[in-house]
Amino acid sequence: MGVLDGTATPGAARFRIAPLVRAQGYGVGRLADAPVDNLRRSIVMWRPGKRLVAWNVAHDLGVSRVSPVDGVPWELIGGADAVVVVGEDLARGP
Repeated sequence: MGVLDGTATPGAARFRIAPLVRAQGYGVGRLADAPVDNLRRSIVMWRPGKRLVAWNVAHDLGVSRVSPVDGVPWELIGGADAVVVVGEDLARGP
């Protein structure tokens, strides 16, 4: 699972969301900044053939936006089945 920070909130992906992803039983691979830093709502994107993984992760994190990979360079995703692009909604926490 990739976790990309799409916010200007320092450490949102690494220190807030990656631990939540791990706590749900998913492995976290790539941690990086997303191509944008002003994403309001988080999104989980899937690689071809990995839609179910993305839907499960989205459900576990309470993310309502799920789509195929779009606008995220493949090199940021690496070999992950899906990627969480953290928006301000997740960065702020519950």
